[in-house]
Amino acid sequence: MKRILGIVLMFFIANILLLRCEKNLTNPYRKDVSVKIKEIISNPEKYLDETVTIDGYYGGWSGQVMELFPEQAGKIYIHTRSDQLIYDSSGYIYMDASSGTEIQILEWEFDTMDPTDNSQIGSRLKIRSPVSVVEGKPILGKVDLNSN
Repeated sequence: MKRILGIVLMFFIANILLLRCEKNLTNPYRKDVSVKIKEIISNPEKYLDETVTIDGYYGGWSGQVMELFPEQAGKIYIHTRSDQLIYDSSGYIYMDASSGTEIQILEWEFDTMDPTDNSQIGSRLKIRSPVSVVEGKPILGKVDLNSN
């Protein structure tokens, strides 16, 4: 009887440990949601400090991308002159080009991102990034305002 009780107790403890490990793997305090860019622009405070996944296209420094969405003029933040665009069917947003922004490239066919290489513009780009809001305007990446 003691042996059966011991086995049941070990099984119970093992299940608790597995559940704790699973919770740590899917950290409930750090969300990772796939969103359309327009959602971030429409409600930047909702996404502040959230990690989002964006499945879109590379815009480089292309003003042509901005011309596709004239209603967005003045609604997004640019941190450095090197910031680059990502866009999807709903809009565009800058990715902070500073170091330490925690932007992860999930899918990209080139070795580097070169905003001067027009052959890269329009190429599929999937990223995971925290959202920052500066002066009420969103930008992808953790922004350090002291790094300018």
